[in-house]
Amino acid sequence: MHPILQRQALFYRVIVVEQIDKQSFNRAALLNIGILEAQKLGSPTCFVFHDVDLLAEDDRNIYECVKGAARAMSVAASKWKYKLQYQEYCGGVMAIDLYDIKKFNGLANSFYGWGGEDDDLYHRLKSSNTSIIRKPANIARYLMLQHDSAVESPELKSVMEMSSKDKLMNEGLNNIEYKIKDVHETPLYTLIQAELPGPRKVFKVEQKSFFTRFSEQVGNTIQKTVQKIMAPSQEGGHYTGDSSWDSSKQTL
Repeated sequence: MHPILQRQALFYRVIVVEQIDKQSFNRAALLNIGILEAQKLGSPTCFVFHDVDLLAEDDRNIYECVKGAARAMSVAASKWKYKLQYQEYCGGVMAIDLYDIKKFNGLANSFYGWGGEDDDLYHRLKSSNTSIIRKPANIARYLMLQHDSAVESPELKSVMEMSSKDKLMNEGLNNIEYKIKDVHETPLYTLIQAELPGPRKVFKVEQKSFFTRFSEQVGNTIQKTVQKIMAPSQEGGHYTGDSSWDSSKQTL
C-alpha cells in the first residue's frame, strides 16, 4: 500500500488493530478502537476503513474523504469479477470524514463473527443522512488476496434484525469496551493489540436438541390440524381461537 499512497502525495498513517483475545473476530469494534486510538496519536480528520485482503489497483482511486459523504472505495474486487456486489454494499474499503463518523457514532459493537457490520454501516449512513458515493468500477478496482473463508456468526440473523429496526444505533464509539494490551511502532505501520469483552448475552443463541426441535415441529403441526378441523363454522362446539373450547357449548 505504501507505494500507492506515496504516489498520491498523501500525509497518512497506517494503523493495524489486532484482536488478541479468545472472542470471535469483531471487525466493527476493531474499527471503533482504531478511530479512538488514532486520535490519541495525532489529529486525523479522514479515516479509511480497510480490509487487509484488498490491494488497490489504480492510483486514480485517491485515498481521501469528502465531508458529508462516505466514499465506498472498493467498488470492483477481483473475487467478484470486478463488479459491485450489491447497491447497498459498504464493506471492503470505506473513506469517511471524522465529522461524519461522529454523526452516526461509529459502528455497532455487537457483530462478533463474520458478516453484517457493513450492512449495519449502510443503515447508519442512511439514518444520519450521510450520502454514499463511488468512483467508476474501472477506477475503484481492488485485488483480493487469497485466504481461508470465514465462518458466519450464528447470531448474525438476530443481530441484523435489530440493525434493520435501528435498535443498534445507541451503541458504537460512545460505549465500546476494550483493553489496549500493547502499542508497537514500526517503520511502516502502528500495531495496536486489543482485547474485547465478548458479545452481550442478549445475542446468545439457544441451542436446542434434535428431539426438542422435532417435538416442537410435530406439536405445531397437530395444533394447526386441530384448528382447521374444529373451525368456528362447525356445529357442536364454539372454537375460541386459542386451542380451547367454550364449555357452555361442548366439552372436548
